[in-house]
This record gives sequence, structure tokens and C-alpha cells, in this order.
Amino acid sequence: MGIIQSIIDGIFNCGKKEKTSRSTSSVQRYTSTYKGEAQWEAAAGEYRRLTGKSEEAELTEEENKKILDLTMTPLAYFFGWLCERDFIGEGFVSEFGETDKAKIPDEVKNGKITPLEALAGLDHYFSYEWIKEEAQYFFRFYFDDRAAVTDRFTDQDTYLYDYYECIGEPEDRYYCIDYSSEVQKKISQRLDERYEKLSGKQVPWEYLRDNYYQDDEEFEHAMKIHSTFFDKDLRVFRCGRILKGEFPEDYAQKCLKSLEEMPQKEWHRLERWLVECYGGEPEQFKMNYFEAFDIYIYEPQEEGDLAFMISGEAEYEGEHGISFTIRNGILLDWSYALESRDPYDEALIARFERCTYGRDTKTGTWEIDFEQIKEQKEQDALVAEGKLIRTLLVPEWLGGADTDENTVCVTPLTLAQLEKINKRLKMIRAYAATVYPDREFHVDVKPEYCENTEGTKVLIPMSIIYSVYWPEKKFSVSMAANILE
Repeated sequence: MGIIQSIIDGIFNCGKKEKTSRSTSSVQRYTSTYKGEAQWEAAAGEYRRLTGKSEEAELTEEENKKILDLTMTPLAYFFGWLCERDFIGEGFVSEFGETDKAKIPDEVKNGKITPLEALAGLDHYFSYEWIKEEAQYFFRFYFDDRAAVTDRFTDQDTYLYDYYECIGEPEDRYYCIDYSSEVQKKISQRLDERYEKLSGKQVPWEYLRDNYYQDDEEFEHAMKIHSTFFDKDLRVFRCGRILKGEFPEDYAQKCLKSLEEMPQKEWHRLERWLVECYGGEPEQFKMNYFEAFDIYIYEPQEEGDLAFMISGEAEYEGEHGISFTIRNGILLDWSYALESRDPYDEALIARFERCTYGRDTKTGTWEIDFEQIKEQKEQDALVAEGKLIRTLLVPEWLGGADTDENTVCVTPLTLAQLEKINKRLKMIRAYAATVYPDREFHVDVKPEYCENTEGTKVLIPMSIIYSVYWPEKKFSVSMAANILE
């Protein structure tokens, strides 16, 4: 899994209810609770470190209570926003009925108590079921998204990172932060922006099915269509807002034609991803080892778009199968069957923008084809025009020196991605100081260059992989690229 899966597992205690789908995999529904007692050990370790108390020193009753309150700090700001927006619903009322606790959301909204005091009054406990239905999707894919903080989801905005940025990016703490109304304003404003942005997007089909529909036939309109590429008939499903009305068979046919015409380098990219995940040689991951069953088509959000997902079985992933997402001939994502993301997911939109940088999307012609740049003078000309920017491969805060050996040339979009990765690495470092206080934090940075630039002074990496290490532990953090991850 990803870099701070272990962190998230500590923060949330999740139960999963499996639900069988008509495909080769199952879809899972998350029900989550946040319990202060589950955070106590990490928060206590941070408190001891900051106050200079040894592990052997006994904590007073007052200190124990303070630490338990601090375990709720990361959640408190989110809870405060939920109260401000009246997103605490019937689940909360049904749980607390006529008791005084039922008044807590209104007391927070009216400023009578702080969110931190409120959560202490709720026995340092929070349930996902308290949130109104219209905000549950936001919670699931922004606050409670474990996948969002793993290696292939670096672009997606998540609460963990926004919280850390809004509290001022301290180097040595995560829990031990005094609640502040000024920080609440910052976080509430950020949450408003995130919510409005996310709620305006089409809801992914798998979320709709998992949370709202008992019978797939209620919202899937299936037919079969022949794929020349796979030499078989595929079941066709439509997703998001494209669910209603006459089935767009011509659009489905265009998607399959896009698949057949996809450049070979896109398949090579998929092979690299699979090698990175499973090990072995690229030859093991050719398409002849994959059997497609379904194509999922998405409503195009820009004129001329062809956006879809292919799902099926593979010899190298017999248990789960695999799927991959494509938009306009660009392979954007892969995962287990049915789990590859919506092509209009925020992270995949950012990837699409990076991989089409320098390309005329209407004609398909390239103004800049990075794989064909073989001479340093070509690279330097692009730097002079501002189409490439020189930056440090290993940033200064990680010990990187301002030398030619530590310099790469990236596009403006990739530079923004690298800056985002650096912010997130700093958050992970701060959390690591709490979770792994006795282990050394180390980041390994590995650029991958085109084969045709080996031995030259061309400094344009196809991708930059960041990995975080602790003794006896390794977590893949993220990946950034000029063309595509």
C-alpha cells in the first residue's frame, strides 16, 4: 500500500462490508469511527518528547486528560466545519436522542464551546454515520480516503495535508497543537473550497453502487460491443451522469477505437507500473496475459473527450484482476478490477494536463516530444523559452546541494507537482517524529530518464520516484513526471 497507510490505520478504525459485484472483484463500503483512545499512544509520545518527559516518568491525571483531548485536535477542525455547515444529521440525533449531547453541534456552531471541547464531551469519539448524506461522499473521498495518501494519489487534496499546512507546517508535532479560532477560519475556508470543488464533480459509479443501490440494474445500462483490440465482446457500462437516456453506442465505439489506436508507449508505461508493483520483467505484463471483460464509459467533460476504463483478469493478478483508465489515448491509472479511478478524478486531471503538456489535444501533434530530445542544446532552448525549468532533484531541506549533479529540468506543471510532494514529505516527516521517534527519516530520490539520453547531459527525467525509509520499513511515497507517472 502507500506511504502513510500505517498512519491512517492508526487514525481510523475501519470495518469493511463486502458486496459482490457482477465483475471479477468485490466493492467495499467503509464505515469509520475516530477514537481518541486509539491515538493516545502516539499523542503521548509526542507530548513526552516536546515536554522532555522520559518514557519512565509517570504522567499526572491532568496530563493524561490533556493528551486525550489532544488526540482529537486533527479531527476537531473538521468537526467544527461540519457543525458550521449543518452537516451533522439524523445519525447523531438518533444516537443521542433527548440528552444534552444532542445540543453539541448547535453549541459549536453558535460559539458556546470549541470543537475540541465538544469532542471531549462526546467521549473523544466520532462516527461517520453522524454526517448528513450530502456530505458523506466528501468525507469518504477527502477526509477518510486512505488511497489518497498512497503513492499513486499524490495530486488528490486530502484533509491530512490541508490540516498540516493550515497549522503552519510545524516540524515536530501533529497532535500537540492548541486549538485556535484563527486556524479554524483557515481550515473552514479551505474545506469550503474543497467541498464545492468536489461536490460539483460527477460521483464515481462504484461509490453510487456501493452506497445507494441494491441492484446494479437500477443504474447500469449494459450491452455488449465487439473489441477488435481484444478480439472479443465486452460488456459496456456507463458511469456518472451518463446513466440516463438512450445508450450512446457510437460513443462507446469511439472509445474502443481510441483504445486500438493508443500509442505503444502508453502500454510500455503500464508495463513499467506493473513491474514496479509486482517485480519481474516487462514481458510478463503484456496484454496477451490480460483478458478484458468490461468497458466503463464516462460522460465526456470536454469536447472531443473519450474517457473510459477497461476491467478484466490477468495471470499476474489472479485474485483481484486489474483495470486501467484511459482518456484521449493517454493511459492515466491502473488498479485492481473496477478500482481504477474516474478519469475526471482530480488527480487524473492533473496527470492528463502533465502528460499532454506541449501537445495540441485537437490534432494530437506534439510541440514538445520529450522522448525525442537528445541534445543538451535542445533542452537549453526550452529552458530559455520557459517551457522547462531547472530545479534541484533533492531539495535543500533534504540535504540536496545546488550542483549540476543534483539538477533536473522539468515542466512548470511538474514543478508544481514537485512542490506539492515536498509539502507532503514534510508532513510525513513531522508525523514520523511522533510515530517513529527512534527511527531515522530518510528519503530516497530516483529519477528515470529516457534511454536515448543515457550518456548525455540532457537532464529531463521521465519520472521522479520518492521513497521514504525507516529501518526495516519502506513506504513508496509518490511519483512525479514530465510526461506521466
